[in-house]
Amino acid sequence: MNDNFKAYLMLTLCAFFWSGNFIVGKFATLYEVPPLTLNFFRWLIVWIILIPFTIKDILKNVIIIKEKFYSILLMSIASISIFNSVVYYSLNFTQVLNGALMISTIPVLIIFFSFLFSFFSYVCTNLVFFPFDLVSFFPI
Repeated sequence: MNDNFKAYLMLTLCAFFWSGNFIVGKFATLYEVPPLTLNFFRWLIVWIILIPFTIKDILKNVIIIKEKFYSILLMSIASISIFNSVVYYSLNFTQVLNGALMISTIPVLIIFFSFLFSFFSYVCTNLVFFPFDLVSFFPI
């Protein structure tokens, strides 16, 4: 297998699993599974799957993790807890396709807020790919 094939395979699997996440979220709303419960079990399963592969690196970098604990905590609360729960909650009121299309706006919002708060310095590649992110948002 060459590297291009592996890259395309991984990108395809990523899209497949991400879309599956929305479908599972929609089915969970039909069976009245609370968004926080769904989010908890989703990340518990991910943790169980990934811990055998990552435990050595975690233990090796425990000092860095302790130094950056509050930053990691803030990012985990914002991205894992709040964001995913809001996505699952929103699937109560919309179709899976609308939810997936709204998620595609994230790169545009990251650039916007980075510019707004001046946390991110722009490079040419970001400005080149920005129109593609906008085009993916227009069908909504």
